[in-house]
Amino acid sequence: MQQHIKPGRLKFLMAAILISMFMSALDQTIVATALPTILKDLGGFNVLAWIYASYILTSTISILVVGRLSDIYGRKVFYLYAIAIFVLGSMLSGLSHNITQLIIFRAFQGIGGGALTSLAFASIGDLFTPRERGKWQGIIASSFGIASVVGPLVGGYITSTFSWQWIFYLNVPVGIVAFILLYTEYPNIKLEKDEKVDYLGILLFSISIVALVSALIFGGSLFAWASMQEYLLSSTFIIFLIAFIYYQTKAKYPLLPLHLFKNRSFVMVNIVAFLTSFGFLGGVVYLPIYFQYVRGASPTLSGVYLISLVAGLILTSIGGGLILTKFGKYKLLVLAGAIVASIGFFLLSTVSVNINIYLYSVYMFITGVGLGVLLPILTIVAQNFFNASEVGLVTGMIQFSRNIASAVGLAAMGAILNNSLISQFNKNKPANLPKVFSNKYETIKNSLTTSGGSFTTNVSAPKNLPSYLIKYVNEITSSVYKSLTASIGNILLFSAIVIVISIIFVFFIKEIPLRTTDTHTIVE
Repeated sequence: MQQHIKPGRLKFLMAAILISMFMSALDQTIVATALPTILKDLGGFNVLAWIYASYILTSTISILVVGRLSDIYGRKVFYLYAIAIFVLGSMLSGLSHNITQLIIFRAFQGIGGGALTSLAFASIGDLFTPRERGKWQGIIASSFGIASVVGPLVGGYITSTFSWQWIFYLNVPVGIVAFILLYTEYPNIKLEKDEKVDYLGILLFSISIVALVSALIFGGSLFAWASMQEYLLSSTFIIFLIAFIYYQTKAKYPLLPLHLFKNRSFVMVNIVAFLTSFGFLGGVVYLPIYFQYVRGASPTLSGVYLISLVAGLILTSIGGGLILTKFGKYKLLVLAGAIVASIGFFLLSTVSVNINIYLYSVYMFITGVGLGVLLPILTIVAQNFFNASEVGLVTGMIQFSRNIASAVGLAAMGAILNNSLISQFNKNKPANLPKVFSNKYETIKNSLTTSGGSFTTNVSAPKNLPSYLIKYVNEITSSVYKSLTASIGNILLFSAIVIVISIIFVFFIKEIPLRTTDTHTIVE
């Protein structure tokens, strides 16, 4: 607990944890901004999804596996390894000479990134009692929101001023500072159990998750949903998941003790974490698309527009944590967060081509207020149901649920966007278009609704076009923007519905006042 650590040392330790967490969160948004430049240099547009998938695959596995292993062997050693792997993976990614190397090194980097996410939240569980964790979990969770805004700004600046390689090299000095601080300041936690590593469980679990995430990410893009590849991936996931669950019932030291799921409230918290993270994607992924491709904002300005969302998220991440610390009760906070977030997404779904940007900023702020309560508190709630010796596993499970939600959400939202675009394009097609313009309209629709499509399709009028033809170009442009906006609105409405559904599960979470004591012993 923090009372065993000198206040000055605790500040340095928490600074190290925050730095490592922010570094991991920032990496994703920076890479997204630099991808067009990376693909221009290295090629490989046809394997673009693998740049994301390789990282998601390894980070999803390491979140749970490292969380469990750190319960057995202690957090500090894994934290140091995680930073070292992440920094080395970053440096190798920057040194990549082709797209294959980048994909491999991103996978290696993901091992460290996933571990950093799990260990940051688990460390709060080691250092503080459940009652005291609120403010710190809130501060750490807010780093994700800050990274979503700072990432495009920093990524755009670094890529245009230096080179895309520096978005990876940036992690090296930052990671070294975090490593030194953690090495010198992180206390040794005396563990009170003697267990073995479940190697077979890790293997079965890893294969099943690789198959699941691959099926979700590549379905509808690299592979058709009804393709043999998708059937093979889905079958592999189901077979190895069943084998993993069966083995966990027999293993003496299971990777994922199934007794956790006998706790109904823990199951409900994971479902709420899954649904809210699933819904969160609507704001994080598709709002920038609206700002950049409908409103014509630059990536930098798009990030500025999102500040209101992040401001609300930071406000309640920290504020909600302080309230939780003061009163020790969470159910009303979780319920309020889900209600406010669902209202916020419903308001965002009313987006139109020319909606007042200041009014829309208010809607984003409301959404951020709701999400800011939900994101950090759920981890604390889950930790409160079990003793300190399982805090790494429990924390890893919550983060695992969120990671899987991201993969499932990206697949689902992509399918909704695609189907909605087709419907909206057909609905909004201008009447009486000359054949050449009708063909152009269909070309634009196809470019946006196929796996190789691009939102950068040029719909503006060519130079020196006769004035009597400009009206057709304007009609097409208006229809394209209207269709894209309506489709994004449908995604945001779907997000609202998903979070409304999560409210149902909140009622089944048992209210157990947060403990003011714990069982870990810190050895100086």
